[in-house]
Amino acid sequence: MEESKVAQMQERRVEIGQILNKMRQEVKRSISECAELIGISRQRYRHIELGETDISVVQLEALCQFLNLPLGRVLPQVQVTLPISPILLQTEQGQMVRLIVQLVT
Repeated sequence: MEESKVAQMQERRVEIGQILNKMRQEVKRSISECAELIGISRQRYRHIELGETDISVVQLEALCQFLNLPLGRVLPQVQVTLPISPILLQTEQGQMVRLIVQLVT
């Protein structure tokens, strides 16, 4: 693998680790709680936050949900879309207007 690709991957690991660390502290969760949630040791979890080891997508999804962190904040290139749902609005004249909204997080 090219050295530049390896360096880019390392940078992303560090970025993801920093985001997870910041959010974990903001929501007042411990390293132990996060490690237990995804089935790894405290030490390995700490290495994830330091950007020294990889995290699987499944583990990342679970952590994001646990930390109330949108996955798109950690992986901005991934768009998570919610189902489309119509909303009915009534105008001042009593007409019903159907509005379709799609939320993207």
